Amino acid sequence: MGTYDLRQSGIGYLLAYLDAQQASTTYGRLLESLSRAEAVLRCCNNAVLSELDSGNVYIGYNILGSYAYAAARRNGKLRIVLPRDYTLILSRGALVPTGAKRPELAGRFLDYLLSERGQDVAREKAFFFSRNGALPAEVDGPEKLVESGIGRPIRIGPALLAAQDRLQRSRFIDDWTKLIVDTPVRLRPD
Repeated sequence: MGTYDLRQSGIGYLLAYLDAQQASTTYGRLLESLSRAEAVLRCCNNAVLSELDSGNVYIGYNILGSYAYAAARRNGKLRIVLPRDYTLILSRGALVPTGAKRPELAGRFLDYLLSERGQDVAREKAFFFSRNGALPAEVDGPEKLVESGIGRPIRIGPALLAAQDRLQRSRFIDDWTKLIVDTPVRLRPD
């Protein structure tokens, strides 16, 4: 099994932190399972996907859907299976900085991204998933993630700031490291 190394990956940390909140009763079992499986820890989506592609791991956990889907399109042996209890949904964001050299051009680009054509191009060529659209046919999951109740959008707001508290983050990563890296659980041979 491959997943993010929370010590190196900001997105990995965020997803693990939110996993712990979504499934507080089962998160400890998830960590134990990752430890037993001697999870391969990598910095980022592409590194975990490389491990899958090469056959070094058989399962990638918490990989962003757009990256996983692009990899599955390149490698017909890869499949995407969405967990049936919940699936975190991370939205993409865009903004125009106040000091942008050409804010009018940036604004036109944002308008394009938000247009029907821009949304269609993004879904078909790069992101493959949309908040309200159907999942790609090859993905094992409900037709519409949010409507099914499985999809859990990550809301941008004050609650998300708690994940970025320096002490909270440090404590979470230290606990994770002790469970996953420092003391892997070994199965006893029979």
